[in-house]
Amino acid sequence: MIPTDFTIDAADWSNDDDRAACMRVRESVFQLEQNVPREDEIDDFDPTARHVGARDLQGNPVGTGRLTTQHVIGRMAVEQAWRSRGVGAAMLQRLVEQARALNYPSVELHAQTQAVAFYEKFGFATFGDEFVECGIKHFHMRMDLAPNVIPERAGPGPRPEVTVVQVTDRDGAIA
Repeated sequence: MIPTDFTIDAADWSNDDDRAACMRVRESVFQLEQNVPREDEIDDFDPTARHVGARDLQGNPVGTGRLTTQHVIGRMAVEQAWRSRGVGAAMLQRLVEQARALNYPSVELHAQTQAVAFYEKFGFATFGDEFVECGIKHFHMRMDLAPNVIPERAGPGPRPEVTVVQVTDRDGAIA
């Protein structure tokens, strides 16, 4: 069954409302629930990352995640009351779709040890030894992405010319 009690949308870090919604979830999950110091949770990757936000049907933020230009998915957080309801899965799928659209050959993440099985369901595999980050045990995980391939057209007729352009920032996408 496809969940219908929440939405997943792109979140623009330069938009005050989107940024505040993401930070509200991250503060709740990482800082309050997991005791991650604020200075360890906020970094310089946020302004250039692609963010997603999950909201309930009343518009309240319930989840967030990001994809950095270093091909790393991170800051995946779901409010406790919304866990095991498909929010994390939907956000992860959206971030992986974005990585594929950007033609990233692979994506990596730092999975909390208790969340490794969740990421494995989507094709991520651990590598290296367990490590501690912000006082929490983690594993490095990676998933190779199949390249975007333009499907062959069926039937006769000329094929349209396609130009692939790699975009690395918002201004480039607008241009």
